[in-house]
Amino acid sequence: MLSTSKKIFTPLSIILVICQLVLASNFLLTATPATAEEETAPPDTVVVETPEETLASPEQSVGGLASPEPSEGGPASPEPSEGGPVETPEETLASPEPSEGGPAATEPGNTGLASPEPSAGGPAQTSLSMEGDPLVTPTPDPEPLVCTEETPVFVIGGGSASSAPVNEPISLDLESLPLVGPRVLALFAMDNNKDESGKYLGTDNDSALGAQFLPSSQYQVNKTVAVCALVMNSAGASTVTASLSYPSTIATSTAPTACGQKLNPELSLTALEPSAGQELFCQKIKNSNNNLPTFYDAMNFDTLCAPGSEFMAGSAQVYCAEQNLAYNDPAGDYALAISATDSAGRLSPALEGSFKYLELTAYAVDFDNISYGPVQPHTPKVIVGDTTWDTPLGPNPATVSNVGNTRLRLVVKQNDFGLGKTGPNWNVSYSAKIGDSDFVSYSPDTPTALAKTMELGETNSLTFSIYVFDFPTDTTASYAGEMFLTAEKSDFLPCQ
Repeated sequence: MLSTSKKIFTPLSIILVICQLVLASNFLLTATPATAEEETAPPDTVVVETPEETLASPEQSVGGLASPEPSEGGPASPEPSEGGPVETPEETLASPEPSEGGPAATEPGNTGLASPEPSAGGPAQTSLSMEGDPLVTPTPDPEPLVCTEETPVFVIGGGSASSAPVNEPISLDLESLPLVGPRVLALFAMDNNKDESGKYLGTDNDSALGAQFLPSSQYQVNKTVAVCALVMNSAGASTVTASLSYPSTIATSTAPTACGQKLNPELSLTALEPSAGQELFCQKIKNSNNNLPTFYDAMNFDTLCAPGSEFMAGSAQVYCAEQNLAYNDPAGDYALAISATDSAGRLSPALEGSFKYLELTAYAVDFDNISYGPVQPHTPKVIVGDTTWDTPLGPNPATVSNVGNTRLRLVVKQNDFGLGKTGPNWNVSYSAKIGDSDFVSYSPDTPTALAKTMELGETNSLTFSIYVFDFPTDTTASYAGEMFLTAEKSDFLPCQ
């Protein structure tokens, strides 16, 4: 029995040695290309390409060579674990290292052959097969910059967006320059009223802020105002001009569908004597009408009238000119802009202000008596007016004119001539009209507005009519009555 065992062991030993030699030769053949590739492969890192995944078979080795069956003491080929899914290994980067000692398997990430390590009791790992291209670490794309309230983004130079520290100071530069050229330090408008010595009084027609003027309320009689400015002269005397404009939202009498036209585009102002200008501005206006001027920047009476100021030293002067406002110019705010040019041709900034032409609804007539003459019952009697303005005042024909600065409607009221009533009804009735408008009838003691609205400056005929239903007696008699006229304001025409 002992000899039999030895005989069986000897052939088995021989077979085992042969298998080991074959297995060693296979590892030598597969290790040689990997060693050569490792020696010639460039050290630079290259991009990893995604290889196709192949499962390692227990009957096939990596790289297509036949894998011998595992033997005792030899390298073991991995076998897939039963019942578990195949995992895809992660791609890792590693620099190739030369193999030592022939049949050693390459490390994971090597460009040679990869031998997966057997998992103890778990799923088998997947072998990666590739063509041997160089490997490179991929550079991730930058993520887009998202601007939110929590992550502010500042753009600093060059148009690139980057985060910047909060409250980081930014440098600023400026260069100071001396003040050159003339300056309009203040402007104002006032009545042209003067004292015995011919000096302006510095007054206007209302105590409200700024200048306020009333029209003359007389037929074809204008209102004259003085427009003035306090000007600092940088190089000798300056040329000072003012521009006056009609109200921007009210139609005028000469252009009833247009607004904001120039009343005077270039009014030349003349310098007053220095002492007269100082007295006017720093005494009369400052002490009695100090809300009249419009000041430049932070100027005021204290700075301009202080001893040693440019005005009191003679470097600034008051310039004035007179401007007519027509009796039929519209009420409202008139724009005023004044600028100065010095002898060197330097132009000052324009100082802007305004004055108000106060509303006045007024009319005028050229008659003081309407004579109806002989009148028969139940027979109308018409007294036709005309457009001829008669002076002095006299009896009809009648003419009426709008002499205020608003549009108006004429209101008429007459008594009954003493004719009384029959029952509840008056014994007399009236009617009247302006121009070619329709007649409007009215009873005694009843104020009645006529149909036509009179425009600014309009002059027209005024016609009256009387109708007597019954006289108190059949005998001829004379009767006297009274007429009362007034006017009510109408809205201005809108601009078009």
